[in-house]
Amino acid sequence: MSLGHAGWSLPSVLLLPSDEYNPAEYKIDVGDPLESIRRVVDQSKRLSTGFDTVDAATGGMRVGSPMLIVGETGTGKSLQALNSMLRWDDAGVPSSYWSLEDDPDMVMLRWIELNGGPPLERVVRSKRLSEEDAALLEGAATKIRSRQASFYDMVGVDWRRLLACMRWSARHGGCRAHVVDHLNNVENEQGIDRVGTLDNMARGMMAFARQEQVFLVLVSQFNRQSKTGREPRRPFLTDIKGSSTLEQLFKLTVLLWRGVEDGEPYGELSKDNLTGKAPLLFRRRFEGCRLTDTKYG
Repeated sequence: MSLGHAGWSLPSVLLLPSDEYNPAEYKIDVGDPLESIRRVVDQSKRLSTGFDTVDAATGGMRVGSPMLIVGETGTGKSLQALNSMLRWDDAGVPSSYWSLEDDPDMVMLRWIELNGGPPLERVVRSKRLSEEDAALLEGAATKIRSRQASFYDMVGVDWRRLLACMRWSARHGGCRAHVVDHLNNVENEQGIDRVGTLDNMARGMMAFARQEQVFLVLVSQFNRQSKTGREPRRPFLTDIKGSSTLEQLFKLTVLLWRGVEDGEPYGELSKDNLTGKAPLLFRRRFEGCRLTDTKYG
């Protein structure tokens, strides 16, 4: 497992590789009209979304077709993305976690907890580890060392350099699955506002997933102000903070929200949500661009 740093020096191949300008690399094969259909339905090129109920309804994530996880603060977005990585590793697929969070240590503590380590909250609040927690931590460390998962601290890195690193990791590092957490922390492009930056980044990420044929999960958050005065307090894709392009591009979006207002529960709790607090919605664009409640037995 490796942990990069935003201040690292990048190999020149990451910035402007000469083969980026070879059109043959991007040519669509039209020799077999059924090939596109085969790619869509090919179950061998799918991975778990991290949510059992979404997997059952969709067949899982498709290679080259990113999934978006959106939620309010504290609904377990990062934890769910890490849970996806855990399942990918169990399936033998190498993965990378590209963190734009301000505190990468918290990401690592969540990963330790998912691998059988002590609960994050207990570790943060304790001045010293108990013997029990120390044993759990050692067991988690053993598991983590055996996993094909890499973590990178990309705070302060612009999205084009981030994407170049991801492309290098896919081409030269054999990484087939990626998590970017989260989009709203990306640095603005020079001379371009937040909305324009997110639009460009979303399109760049979509192109990356298709061209490199990788699995990709992007994490985003809601704009709280957009829900002010709405009853009941249900999220919409237009609540995604900063950009409407995100809702137009992604075929599969998983939305997490607290679902509790004035003490009354709204929606059903997801069995798959690791925090046990946030209900789950998901939508697929081929369902008329509408949100679909996931039912739980």
